[in-house]
Amino acid sequence: AIVVNTFVKTGGALRAELLDGEGRPLPGFALGDCTAVTGNQRRTGLRWNGGKIAPGTARQIRFHLHRAFLYGYVAETPATRS
Repeated sequence: AIVVNTFVKTGGALRAELLDGEGRPLPGFALGDCTAVTGNQRRTGLRWNGGKIAPGTARQIRFHLHRAFLYGYVAETPATRS
């Protein structure tokens, strides 16, 4: 799971897309597949139509911020969750 720490102003959103090694969006994990994150979120997981776990073919993540600040993110595995 990709977990973010973000603050999104009113009317804004944070979304992300997962890309392959050539910079192409992965099916189910493109920008349009991402559920928008809004509000003040200290620790929230990103979700796509393809699920919330990044596939093994993901090589890059591209964030799209509108009226938003991204303070940090982490790719978690079941072993790293606290």
